[in-house]
Amino acid sequence: MAAQGEAFEAYNRAYAYRSDGAKAAKDVLIAGYDDMKYAKVLQPTLTTYRQPLLEIASMSYEMMLNRISTPHSMGADINLTGELIARESTKFR
Repeated sequence: MAAQGEAFEAYNRAYAYRSDGAKAAKDVLIAGYDDMKYAKVLQPTLTTYRQPLLEIASMSYEMMLNRISTPHSMGADINLTGELIARESTKFR
């Protein structure tokens, strides 16, 4: 299961599974994104995808300025690479 959102959202979903007797990282694999600081301290620690937020902001700003200076310009496809931070919540059984 991949829970989108920060650590609390992922753990809210895990709590619902625990209510049914499931265990995170044993019965259900859980992952979040943005590598919030809580991901490192919750138990089990949360696997997350760290997005390149500064690069996203910088590229968005550049694209906005370009759009203002040339209103009819075409958009662009931009690929940025994040980082998978594998932790206990997705350990293989």
